[in-house]
Amino acid sequence: MAVLGAMPFAIQPFFLGVMTESLGLTSQQVGLLASADILGVVVASFSGFWWSKRFRHQALIRVASVQFYFLGAGKGNRTLTSSLEG
Repeated sequence: MAVLGAMPFAIQPFFLGVMTESLGLTSQQVGLLASADILGVVVASFSGFWWSKRFRHQALIRVASVQFYFLGAGKGNRTLTSSLEG
């Protein structure tokens, strides 16, 4: 699990590079985007102490899986793949 926790920081330069080229972002905009991403990870990590004790783990896994599929995995992978191919 420790390796998976560090994975967003390891692949972040790749995503920022793709976004810089495809969206034409400035270095300041990319820096703000990276900061917002890291802030989101920090907020989610610290809030995990609160919600992990108050909810059943099975319910959290179901909610996270549905959100991941509909909000992230399905759309994001196709967008990233198409931007790399084209």
